[in-house]
Amino acid sequence: MIVHLKESRTSYCSYVKVYDLTLDIFPFGHDNIAKATAIKDCRKHRRKCVKPSRDEPCVRCARLQYPCVSASDTESEETFEEDSLDGNNEMNAMWDQVQQMREIMSQLELQMQQTKLIGPNNLLPLSPASDVDTDTETETDSDSMSWSYMSAHPDYQWEISVVDGKFRLETPIQSVHEMLAYGRAAIRYLSPFRDLFQGTNLVFEVSQTQGQFMSLLLKMIAQSARAVAALPPPPRPKNLLESPRVVIDTLVDIYFSCQNQVLPFVDETSYMAHYAKVRDPTTCPITMAICVNVATSVCKHVPFNTAERRRIAEYFFEIAENLLYDIMDDPDRRLESIISIHLLCSFLRNTLRTAKSRKISSMALMICEDLSQNDNFASETEKVLHARHYFIAILIQRFLELVLERTDDERRTYILAEIAPVAVRPLPGDSPMAAKWLKIIHLTLDLMFTPCITTALRQICYMHLGQPGEFSLELLLQCEETSKKWWESLPEELRICEDPCASVETLTPKIMTCKDQTALVLFTIYQSALVGANGCLIQPKATPANADILPIFQERLFDASLRCSELVMIAIKRLEAMETVCHANNEFLFSVIETMNSLATSSNPNYVPRARDMLQRCIAELDRAHFMDGHRIPLSASPLKSSLGTAAAFKVYSEYPSPRYAMVYDILLNVVERTYITEI
Repeated sequence: MIVHLKESRTSYCSYVKVYDLTLDIFPFGHDNIAKATAIKDCRKHRRKCVKPSRDEPCVRCARLQYPCVSASDTESEETFEEDSLDGNNEMNAMWDQVQQMREIMSQLELQMQQTKLIGPNNLLPLSPASDVDTDTETETDSDSMSWSYMSAHPDYQWEISVVDGKFRLETPIQSVHEMLAYGRAAIRYLSPFRDLFQGTNLVFEVSQTQGQFMSLLLKMIAQSARAVAALPPPPRPKNLLESPRVVIDTLVDIYFSCQNQVLPFVDETSYMAHYAKVRDPTTCPITMAICVNVATSVCKHVPFNTAERRRIAEYFFEIAENLLYDIMDDPDRRLESIISIHLLCSFLRNTLRTAKSRKISSMALMICEDLSQNDNFASETEKVLHARHYFIAILIQRFLELVLERTDDERRTYILAEIAPVAVRPLPGDSPMAAKWLKIIHLTLDLMFTPCITTALRQICYMHLGQPGEFSLELLLQCEETSKKWWESLPEELRICEDPCASVETLTPKIMTCKDQTALVLFTIYQSALVGANGCLIQPKATPANADILPIFQERLFDASLRCSELVMIAIKRLEAMETVCHANNEFLFSVIETMNSLATSSNPNYVPRARDMLQRCIAELDRAHFMDGHRIPLSASPLKSSLGTAAAFKVYSEYPSPRYAMVYDILLNVVERTYITEI
């Protein structure tokens, strides 16, 4: 079957305006008119207007239908010159034209970006940033970018064939204009769902249960910045009195075998060379920060119970904080300060010291910005470490701004807004495992920086802040297609399956036989992200425009949520069975619990029993997690049920080894209990 498409010349109005404005600002062109008289009013506005003769109208103004007023015969040439000696009039006119051209270029970039996303096969992979080489285009296609070319080709005809149910373009594309024209033609004429996709936005309102956990968690974190008071320093742990160097050596070894493999903050080669020369490790801020980081972690290889870990972490934190303030102003130790701060941030997060976390993370961000301006690093290792920590500093600061200020500023409601993608690359001293984790981080950021995913994540952030989110069907389909293509593009060693959206029966054997923890964690991240996103879409607002498609959409969403939740549960059990895995894999259950809690109260009776069963299984699995030992607050003793106030609640949480886990567990049980469970 052959389909012929036509695209009118009006499709290129944006380009024509840009081209004409380019002629306005840069006085070149129209070489075919040898003898021309410039019109004074046009010259004043930098139009580069010309008249073939005194009796004929101005060529450019006539073509663009601009008013062109000739100078009076009695007006002297000096009058115009005197009025513009300082150049203000000309500069203002040029500035207005530059601003107009910028706006048109922004519109053109948006059109190119939309063209890139048409169809599942991405026939036209354009990017507004780098996919078109401007210099090459200027040299090779200068004739095609002229007005005469546009006039000579007012219409395009495309020959399209249908092969295996897919459209195939048979007409060759020879220029950027033709690429844009075909993209617009495909969107306008080939899509039978244009009106549905473009004109139907689903508004997803936060229901009574949906978003309660995340919203309440963010609210409590914000309140902790004002409620958590300074704690008295704990007594020195007994094991540190007996053999402090042995404890420090143990924690340092655990850090480089566990924590630094997943998120390499420190270059192991250079640090260990330095550590071997240090006589007193308590004088090294990075060493003390490492001890704090490991002691407060959930690593299964730390040979201390949760209460001992907290006391050890508090002791080393006091030393590390004093050392940090001593070196903060030393220009030769700025990178050391940044690394120490980021190692301490996990401890501050786990102990709910949000105000102090924001204080020192702001210092780290300012130091990173100062280093980026100078760009004077002693080695490539320092440069790479700075890039890693600069990106982390921005993320930490954005998250704290989001939680503490709860602003409506679009830049602050999404932590990746206006952040340039960073190339996360390994160092020569990084282990193969660390390099693999860096690869996962890099690939995950690639997906998050995709335009459609960024748009969707911004709306999800709105919903977590208690605001309604708005998604078009086109955006949802683009996100689904983009995430699938992203998975297919992963290296083979990081994919445990070909299709992550396959049935539970198909994927369970692959999960249980997987021996690569990095690939399994990436699969779990993918599935838990789908669960969390689906949880925000469970309660859409019905309107006359979308009433027919909502039941179909919800049924598919419910099935996907249950399937992904089951896969997350299976993957977590497999990760817990691996001896080498020591991070908190059960934290992936938080998004599952919130989504199942929303689904358990939906109006669809076919899914409520399955969602409630999954919810109870998740709570039971969370109870069995090793990092929850010593952090389970019974509902009867929950400070959220008392009327003592927020400060009293945080005082209760601070008595547990990890106040953050105690608070999260308490919030989860209260949210679930309010929904339908009377006793857990």
